[in-house]
Amino acid sequence: MARPARRLLRASVYVMAMAFTASAQPTLSGAVNAASYMPPGMPSSAIAQGSVFSVFGGNLGPASYTVASSFPLPTNLAGTTLSVTVKGVTKPTILLSAGPNQINAILPSDVPMGTGTLTAAVNGQTSTALQIQVTAAAFGIFTFASSGIGQAVVTDPSYVPNSVIHPFHPGDVAILWGTGLGPISGSDAGLPPTGNLPGDIQVIVGNSQAKVTYHGRSGCCAGVDQIVFTVPPGVDGCAVPVSVQANGQTSNFPTIAVSSGGGTCSDSPLGSALLEKLASARM
Repeated sequence: MARPARRLLRASVYVMAMAFTASAQPTLSGAVNAASYMPPGMPSSAIAQGSVFSVFGGNLGPASYTVASSFPLPTNLAGTTLSVTVKGVTKPTILLSAGPNQINAILPSDVPMGTGTLTAAVNGQTSTALQIQVTAAAFGIFTFASSGIGQAVVTDPSYVPNSVIHPFHPGDVAILWGTGLGPISGSDAGLPPTGNLPGDIQVIVGNSQAKVTYHGRSGCCAGVDQIVFTVPPGVDGCAVPVSVQANGQTSNFPTIAVSSGGGTCSDSPLGSALLEKLASARM
């Protein structure tokens, strides 16, 4: 075969492969709370109205992740849309990011509760439906590992993250970050409103219930909630479990570091002496 012909053949195969990839049907394999990653069937595994959730699958978006960067947040991101249908009502979700294997979105607050379905559409190709359960509140605590386990994303009032070298002490005020406290009355696509959301919210640190002084949207980030609480007495350790009960539904169980004394927590495998050195260097 002549060299120009071979080049033309290779170019044709490349173009056809690209066209096939671009038009491949998206698939959906699962949807979870974006903070807790609680699998279906477990407590608080339903998707709460107004919460951030993650959808997994294939061919869900552009080759590199695209992130929404301004308000109002879009319902179409780089050619990707994600729709939810519950009780005959279909609404577009609000997209935060989209990539080939994952979409992060906000479930609109006015979606009806009950069993429903999700469908993704990418550049004109629509996925088969994925069943989900929509509820009023199902809280998840963000973790630094982005897996629902390990160190919780909890900060002090100056937004310094809690850690083994920056432990809380009994009586300290802490801010817990998560999603799933419940719906808001306005649009979820805009800058979120602040103020306590309705519902019975409890924070359990170790085996003790903490005093809660705020439970509502963060004010900075759509779909993201803050719970402000006071670390209760009698709690100590580098990995103290923390959980939230929202309207009777229990969240995931990540950990925070608490020192009942004046220094770092005492039971880390690193040893208290090394932790003190690390804490001093951090200061």
